[in-house]
Amino acid sequence: MKRWFFAILPSSKVSSEIIEFQRELKTQYGFSHALKTPPHLTIIPPFTATIDQIESLFTKIRNESLTPFSIQLDGFQAFHPRVLFVDVMHNPDLIGFRKRIKSIFVSEKIIPNKGEKHFFTPHITIANRDLNNKTFKQIFPTFKNRKFLAAFEVRSIFLLQHTDGKWVEKEEYMFTKEA
Repeated sequence: MKRWFFAILPSSKVSSEIIEFQRELKTQYGFSHALKTPPHLTIIPPFTATIDQIESLFTKIRNESLTPFSIQLDGFQAFHPRVLFVDVMHNPDLIGFRKRIKSIFVSEKIIPNKGEKHFFTPHITIANRDLNNKTFKQIFPTFKNRKFLAAFEVRSIFLLQHTDGKWVEKEEYMFTKEA
């Protein structure tokens, strides 16, 4: 079985801006872990599945009539003291979308039908894992006060696979409806 996750990837313009934040943190503090994954908004966190299970998931997702929607990003937030991220503004379309995708995973028995360990907090990580408490206290006030506004259209969802210590885009599913 391989490791996978489902995510929304921002537009190339927004991704480039986020990668610049990640590179800034790498240059100034040596944090590089977040650069092992393309900028993304996790819909279904890492899971293990066979190729047959993945194919079945995509068949069910293709049968969904998914409509594009917009995502707005506004500033920076954190899961103290280990994760620094770009904040995603509250979005009922995103919440509904995630709920639909999650229900497919539950019906396919890829993930259990139980309460989540953490409440879904949409975000795009810019530093994690190699961030420590001391450095977090230095960095977070700077980012907390920084302005960053961006938006992008969500027209697809991506399957990423863990390969050679990095997450790589494996497949893209384009939505069938227009907004």
